[in-house]
Amino acid sequence: MRRLLILGLDLDDEPIYRCFNYLIGFLKNEHELRDRKEKKHDWNLLMKLFVSTWIEILDPNNYFTKNIVDNWVNIITETFKNGYYDEKKYLKIYKEILNPEDKKCIWGLKNFYVVSLMAEKLNPEIEFYFLEYIFNSNDGIYYIYDDNLNEFPIDFKSKKASRLIYAYEILSKYSGIKSRVKNFKNWIY
Repeated sequence: MRRLLILGLDLDDEPIYRCFNYLIGFLKNEHELRDRKEKKHDWNLLMKLFVSTWIEILDPNNYFTKNIVDNWVNIITETFKNGYYDEKKYLKIYKEILNPEDKKCIWGLKNFYVVSLMAEKLNPEIEFYFLEYIFNSNDGIYYIYDDNLNEFPIDFKSKKASRLIYAYEILSKYSGIKSRVKNFKNWIY
């Protein structure tokens, strides 16, 4: 999907349109996804997150993603409402809202899907704390960039640099990002 979007395709183009309808069909319980189910995670829960993220990227505020988006907004809001990442609160609210299968891994917040899904969804105060959490992490954004977002690669023509730029592209959709990009801009120039 990402490659099709990079090529400039959108919902008006058949490949994206077909994929979009396939994803909507999954959320409507019309069919299962063809992916091999992982045993470590609550697969259905994760697939709903993954699918909802791509639908939201293509069609923000889509009717079929509303419940999933609202769940994650509530999880993040509760997790950061005291001004910092509260892991105990996160685990508690995650389990209360998402009701994952027993003994399955709990999904973290710093990954492509949650970060992409939450852009333009959080209130400014919670967004600030969420971004603080992401930027103060040494792990970056899982699936995209696995280092501290404030440490820039020496080699601009590297895969690592490309991944960092994509991480900032994802984060650029957050209203509070402007105050955090000065060093990134300097690195680019």
